[in-house]
Amino acid sequence: MSASNEKNNRYLLTDWKPENPAFWENKGKHIARRNLWISVSCLLLAFCVWMLFSAVAVNLNKIGFNFTTDQLFLLTALPSLSGAILRVPYSFMVPIFGGRRWTIFSTVILVIPCVWLGFAVQNTATPFGVFIIIALMCGFAGANFASSMGNISFFFPKAKQGSALGINGGLGNLGVSVMQLIAPLVIFLPIFTFLGVQGVPQADGSLLSLANAAWIWVPLLLIATVAAGIGMNDIASSKASIASQLPVLKRFSFVVIKSAVSRHLRFIYRFFSRLCHAGENTVP
Repeated sequence: MSASNEKNNRYLLTDWKPENPAFWENKGKHIARRNLWISVSCLLLAFCVWMLFSAVAVNLNKIGFNFTTDQLFLLTALPSLSGAILRVPYSFMVPIFGGRRWTIFSTVILVIPCVWLGFAVQNTATPFGVFIIIALMCGFAGANFASSMGNISFFFPKAKQGSALGINGGLGNLGVSVMQLIAPLVIFLPIFTFLGVQGVPQADGSLLSLANAAWIWVPLLLIATVAAGIGMNDIASSKASIASQLPVLKRFSFVVIKSAVSRHLRFIYRFFSRLCHAGENTVP
């Protein structure tokens, strides 16, 4: 972006001084809080998409698919794998593109696996390989955690970064619980019949519309994307090229911490994913 474009960009904060008490009280905290709550909403929905397969996979065979238990477990594990890997490049994106721009992109792109999954579950001829690709794409949602936390840290003074990041990460992680609560409810409701979604009859007489579990997030993701576009900001002082950020990869502490966090999160999400199958199968 040229200097003239930056000057005319009303979303770009060119004089951001959160450590200045007067600036923070008069202007800074209001802007920071607005960005924080929009970020929380986007991150919460991202976690919903990340854990989507833990609710979908357990029901695939109930609507006509014939996947093995190992295949179903693989589908629930793949988003965690791709999400953990993608968190490394995602952590560099905010200084390159700006927090507002990257939040818009990283949120709206999650519409793709949701829409695709909704169509895939309606056709029992959909090959397992397609579900693998969609599951890997859901991992983009898990990577949003890295860029979201990095972005919010720029908005707050050091004394308040801990609480701000706790709110962003803590409430964002609630997306796991929200998805586990909402998905099992909406798959039995005639929500998208106007789009041709037909429920599959079950033994108890109910109709299972598995596409609902994926499509229910699409309008919410679009709303969050618009909110990010209207209400969030980029910070000029946080901009940095990829070349200036690469040296951090050479730091041993960075590699160790990133690896430990990724392993810890993969364990947590694998646990919850397999827990969803506990009522149907014996967890290996």
